[in-house]
Amino acid sequence: MKTGKIVASTPKTISTDHYIKAFDGLRGLAILSVMFHHYTFFLKPESFLEKLIIYFSNLGTYGVDSFFVLSGFLITGILLDSKGKDHFFRNFYMRRILRIFPLYYTYLILAFLVFPVILGLYSNVENLWLWFFTYCSNFLIVQTGNWIPSYLNPTWSLAIEEQFYITWPLLVFFLDREKFKNLCLIIICGALLCRLWMWLEGYNYISIYTFTLCRIDSIALGAYFAALIRELSYDSSEATKRAKRMTAILFGVFLLFFKCNLDRNQFDVSIFGYLLIDLFMLQLLILALYSPPADFVQKFFSSRFLIFFGKYSFAIYLFHYPARIIVQDIFTKIKINEFLGAAIYSQLLFYGIASALSVITALISWHLLEKPALELKKYFY
Repeated sequence: MKTGKIVASTPKTISTDHYIKAFDGLRGLAILSVMFHHYTFFLKPESFLEKLIIYFSNLGTYGVDSFFVLSGFLITGILLDSKGKDHFFRNFYMRRILRIFPLYYTYLILAFLVFPVILGLYSNVENLWLWFFTYCSNFLIVQTGNWIPSYLNPTWSLAIEEQFYITWPLLVFFLDREKFKNLCLIIICGALLCRLWMWLEGYNYISIYTFTLCRIDSIALGAYFAALIRELSYDSSEATKRAKRMTAILFGVFLLFFKCNLDRNQFDVSIFGYLLIDLFMLQLLILALYSPPADFVQKFFSSRFLIFFGKYSFAIYLFHYPARIIVQDIFTKIKINEFLGAAIYSQLLFYGIASALSVITALISWHLLEKPALELKKYFY
């Protein structure tokens, strides 16, 4: 990210430091939500506490939607601000390659060659490697209607992101601002119709959940907002008030329409639920960017805890599932449930150990792969 000031054509200048903290805080919340969802499996819905934990952990799966909305906003902002400058395409693609490729392809090599031998994580996808190396693993899931081996599952959302990175610069470059915003609105409506069509055609929720055209509305919503704030006089205090009101309205819709249920296997959730979540995530983005420093929301998203997880979220997202498999295998062998007595104790211990293993792996990845690659970005401004 460039140094200096990030001014989104608004009366309120957003400093680079604040911009980075806001995004890292949101990314941190997103990755923690995903980990919470994937790491909760010891509990049985017996006690009220266990039911509560399971319920909120199930909502954690929508942390992926946060990543999509954030990517749409961030990438579109970068593209709009660099439009008209020299080497528009070269700089963007090279910077994305430096950010994504080193870790992603290292992870795939580990998944196909090392994990089966060292960790005993065998799969039946050896002949399907091309789907993963070309960022098309989500199409494989759509085609089969089933999840792939767990430690490769995270690649589906990264495939959608990479497909977005490839095509979006072309749209920004060849369309003026107004046409681009209109296209974003068309894409949002088109994604709703695509989900409806696939549901009526008998596709299961997994195929709908992972198909690019069904999920692109998340990215388009963030992109639309990125374009909007570069045109309008966006008063920070008014934006914060509106975002808080909208958050309350969306929560009301969640209670009344969805009845506290966001099960992706339900018709209303598969068709409309994702957009509800996306709108909610957009409000969090507005609050994180525009809330005053003394506001609780601002303090929350700028906390060191969230910022830490946000900074290393890419590697944590990839490695958190192998960490789960390893720790779960150890817990099974030593019969941790029998040793601790109550499932809640096993679950809490699992959260701690699996999360620690994910973070340690992410830190190693950052220093060995990501940081050296990111330092090369200075050649592509």
